[in-house]
Amino acid sequence: MIVLDTRVLSAFSETKRLPLLQEILIRLGIKAIIPHTVKKDIIFPDMISAIDKNGGWISVEKVHDFGKYLKTIHHGEAGVITLAKKHGWIAALDDLDARKIARKEQVKITGTLGIIKKAYGKIISTELIRTQN
Repeated sequence: MIVLDTRVLSAFSETKRLPLLQEILIRLGIKAIIPHTVKKDIIFPDMISAIDKNGGWISVEKVHDFGKYLKTIHHGEAGVITLAKKHGWIAALDDLDARKIARKEQVKITGTLGIIKKAYGKIISTELIRTQN
């Protein structure tokens, strides 16, 4: 499971590539979730329709006890770290301060570029090898 932050979702959404993120995660066998603190920040229509309560592919979970991070980072990032730490999931964060806190809390992290890199390493390179044979 991967816990997505608003910035990661926005990076794909703003470039009209949210379906690409969905395809990457499906092909990697990774399910997506956001904390309710991220859901509050979602403004793009494609992101709203991606939430499972709206028939989409992103689950939402309510988080508690994320207040200790709010002096340093945004409530969305705090929710991502809290949820990922609670379940031992990967936190997808692009913000440097949030990534520092996640590392300190021993939460596994990635970001937009990490997701793309993983897709290239696991999906694209495998397909290139297949087409060459």
